[in-house]
Amino acid sequence: MNMHLYPKLAWHGIIKNKKTYVPFLLTSIGLVMMFYIVSYLTYNKSVKQMRGGGDMQMILSWGVPVVAFFVVIFLFYMNSFLMRRRKTEFGLYNILGMGKGNIARVLLWQNLMLFAVSIAGGLGMGILLSKLAELCAAKMLSNQASLAFVIEPSAVRNTLFLTVLSFVLILLYSLGQIRVAK
Repeated sequence: MNMHLYPKLAWHGIIKNKKTYVPFLLTSIGLVMMFYIVSYLTYNKSVKQMRGGGDMQMILSWGVPVVAFFVVIFLFYMNSFLMRRRKTEFGLYNILGMGKGNIARVLLWQNLMLFAVSIAGGLGMGILLSKLAELCAAKMLSNQASLAFVIEPSAVRNTLFLTVLSFVLILLYSLGQIRVAK
């Protein structure tokens, strides 16, 4: 089979079923954005320098793993919804002569595309809204926030790690579903 066929099939599957994929993408973008903002506030130096900021960061540092857990769980829930909808698409591919290995390649490409949109949109929105979150934190703590716009490398790293981990787990689960499907 032509190697360009898999990305085309994956893209066509996403576009054709956009009513199913758009809610997943919006949810994953929102979750990635939320995790970045919480991580940003946890590691940001100007928040730490605020009166009460150290305590706020300590509490947020406890919340980061909780938010990460809910991000993974929610992405799995949304993916299970997608998998139910995808089964007819994959059944059609199977009827047309594609084996499970070929369907797995299409699924891999779809997950890569969904990951790329989720991480780009989520990190982009998170970075854009992180300053607003910092200003809200300063207002809550009755402080002044610096006007410098900062991208927090630790927050970016944690967000990338969590998103990659989530999508790898989702891909492995989805491949397992394809393997046991009849």
